[in-house]
Amino acid sequence: MEIHEGGVIRNCVIKLREGYKKRRDKVYVGCGAGFGGYRPLAALKLLQRVKELNYIMLKCLTEHTLAERYQVMVSGGDGNDSRISDWMRLLLPLAVERGTCIITNMGASSASHEKSFLMEGGISTYLGAAPIVECLIYELGWNWNNLEQLAQGSLAGHLLECGCQLMGGILHAPRGQVSRHYQQLLYEIGNPGAYVTPDVIIDIRDVSFYPLSSCKVLCAGAKPSAVSVPDKLLLLDIGWKGWGEISYGGFECVKRAKIAEFLVRSWMEEVIPDVSSHVVSYIVGLDSLKASGLSDTASCQMVSDIRLRMYGLFKLKEHAVQFYYRFYCFIYKWTSWWWWYQNSY
Repeated sequence: MEIHEGGVIRNCVIKLREGYKKRRDKVYVGCGAGFGGYRPLAALKLLQRVKELNYIMLKCLTEHTLAERYQVMVSGGDGNDSRISDWMRLLLPLAVERGTCIITNMGASSASHEKSFLMEGGISTYLGAAPIVECLIYELGWNWNNLEQLAQGSLAGHLLECGCQLMGGILHAPRGQVSRHYQQLLYEIGNPGAYVTPDVIIDIRDVSFYPLSSCKVLCAGAKPSAVSVPDKLLLLDIGWKGWGEISYGGFECVKRAKIAEFLVRSWMEEVIPDVSSHVVSYIVGLDSLKASGLSDTASCQMVSDIRLRMYGLFKLKEHAVQFYYRFYCFIYKWTSWWWWYQNSY
C-alpha cells in the first residue's frame, strides 16, 4: 500500500489468502438494523427465531447519521452510536450462546484515524457490502481474485443492508414480492453497469429474482463490471442545503401554503437575486409524490391538513442560512397574521 502526502492511498495490493478452506456449504446472514433508528428488540427476535443464523448485521451508520457522528467528533466526542451499549447488552448474551457473529458500524471513525471503535485496523463508516463479502470469503472458501464470487457477495450485501424495506415491513408489501426486490436493487445505484463497491465494481443489469416460496427469493446474475476503475469516488464541495417545513389546516389551507411559498421565495430574491431557482417546494398531503410543482387542482378544495416543505441547495453557506431565517423567522409571523385576518371577518 502506498500512502502519499495527506494520507491519500494511491495503490493498494490485495494479499490473497493462503491455505484457505471451505467451512460451510451455506451461510445465514440476517439484517437486524438498516439505519440508526431501528428497534433493538427486532434484532433480538431475529436471533431468537432463526437459530441457524451465523451472522447478524446492524447497519446503524448511514449517510444522515454519518454526518451527525462527524459533527460529534468535531466537537470532541468519539462519534460512537449513543445506543451501542444498549444494543450489545441486549444481543450479546444470545449471540455468544448461539455462536452468531455481530457485524456493525456503530463505532464511527474518520478515515484518518488509526482504528475504529470496534474493528482493529479497520474503518467503521458506511456498512455496505464489504463485511458480507468477508463473511462469505471466510466461510465458503472464496479468494480475493475470484471477481465472479465477489460480485455475487457484493449483491447480497447491497440487498441485505436494505433491511425491512426489502422485506416489505415498512411499505406493507408482501414478502417475496419480486417487484419490491427490483426497486431495492436499484436503490442508490448510479450506473447499474458499474456499481462501485469496496471489493469489486459490479454489473447488475442481468440480475433476476426467482420466487421459491412465499418467503424465499433466489437472486442471481451479478457479475464483475467491464469498468475496472471508477471515474470518481466522492464529489466534494457540492454546496449547502437548507430546508423548512410548516403545517396548515382548515379553511383554504392549500392557498395559505402557496402564499407562504411565494413569500419565502420573494424574500430570498430581495436579498439574493435569482436564488429562487435553487429552491424546490411541494405540499405533503397534496402533491409531494408528483414531479410537478405546486399547482391548482380540484383536489385542493377537499384537503384540510397539509404540510409545506421547501428546501434548496446553495453554493454558499450564507445563502442556506438566509433561506433558513427567511423561512422560520418570517413564516410564523405571516401565519399568525393570516389567522388574525381570517378570524376578524
